[in-house]
Amino acid sequence: ESLAFMFEMAHLHEDSLREYDELELCYLET
Repeated sequence: ESLAFMFEMAHLHEDSLREYDELELCYLET
């Protein structure tokens, strides 16, 4: 169960990093 939890957290972390990259791109374009 903890392994699945860690995998889920890693996936969420990956998603937030991708969102941060997109926000950064939007900020640089303005």
